[in-house]
Amino acid sequence: MHTRLVKIIELKSGGKRVDFASFLGWSPQYLHKLIKGHTFGITPVITILTKFPEINARWLLFGDGEMIDNSDKICKQKRAKK
Repeated sequence: MHTRLVKIIELKSGGKRVDFASFLGWSPQYLHKLIKGHTFGITPVITILTKFPEINARWLLFGDGEMIDNSDKICKQKRAKK
């Protein structure tokens, strides 16, 4: 999950780790621990998915699928066509 966290930081803050940590209410030191291999608990996962609902939870947790969850967008497009 550590490498996927780095990808989210790149996407959401242009790689600015201090800004990313601040947005999530984390200290830069805490973010650094997560990036460097500190075991993820459920709390940082929930924080990330709450602040960024477009992030695909399966991708974050397991690396499955795409980073951005387009299922809601696809559902809205299907409803619009009816």
